Amino acid sequence: MLSLYTNYYWDLPLEDAIQRIAFAGIKEMELAGPDEFLKSDSPEQRIQQINDICSASGVKLKQVHGYWGHWHESGTPGWIAAVERFKREIVICAKLGIEVIVAHPMDPRDSKINLQKRLDINEKFFGEMENCLKANNMKVAIENQCDEYFGKAEGLLRLIGMLNSDRFGICMDTSHLACEQLNIPEFIKKSNSLLIATHFSDGRKGNDYHLWPAFAREDLKFIDWYAVRQALRDINYRGILNFEVPGEAHNTLEIRDLKLRYAIELLSDFFSTFED
Repeated sequence: MLSLYTNYYWDLPLEDAIQRIAFAGIKEMELAGPDEFLKSDSPEQRIQQINDICSASGVKLKQVHGYWGHWHESGTPGWIAAVERFKREIVICAKLGIEVIVAHPMDPRDSKINLQKRLDINEKFFGEMENCLKANNMKVAIENQCDEYFGKAEGLLRLIGMLNSDRFGICMDTSHLACEQLNIPEFIKKSNSLLIATHFSDGRKGNDYHLWPAFAREDLKFIDWYAVRQALRDINYRGILNFEVPGEAHNTLEIRDLKLRYAIELLSDFFSTFED
């Protein structure tokens, strides 16, 4: 099932973006983030408004992008604020009917902080979410990054193993993997049943392009989508195929509309075959 990240229409109110995507034919989406609900003076009213729009449009918000990975030492004011914010995000998103919240691992942007400390901090931070996740029947998908620690499946699997909870899985970002020249089919197979969310987009070495898949030139070493499709078949993946394409989102509305309709036609046909 094709899905689209709502920030494709970043310059429209959320309800307009949802309706525009639904009109094009996509009925499952990733919410770009819960910020507007967190900042609202009447979050419950706003949640109801969006739920009503989704219901009327036949739309399901399947994923949301939550925590963005800002580094905090345990117990500091920043840490406490981040923990409380993430818990609020979980509660709000559960009320929107969302099943998975995508999150970046905490990243200190400091090469002097070793892998074990990074793992320990992330285990403690995400571990603080477990009871809230259970109470709201949600999961966290930790997203691979463009770095040596959490860019590979092995790093994410190690962290999830430390968490030792069925509330955590992996979100695969194909553009991040391409940027780091990592083997995407191998990442899919290693993630296996822990792959619970996706950010599909095209890219290549050194640049996090986030373009529509399958449009870029093969001879310029963009992603081999045939191999990606086969790997999804190999692990019997049945989650949504969510497209995160902010690299396409700065054209006019008319051009974005046209690209979206064409992308749906192409990608619906292309990815339908991995389920055969």
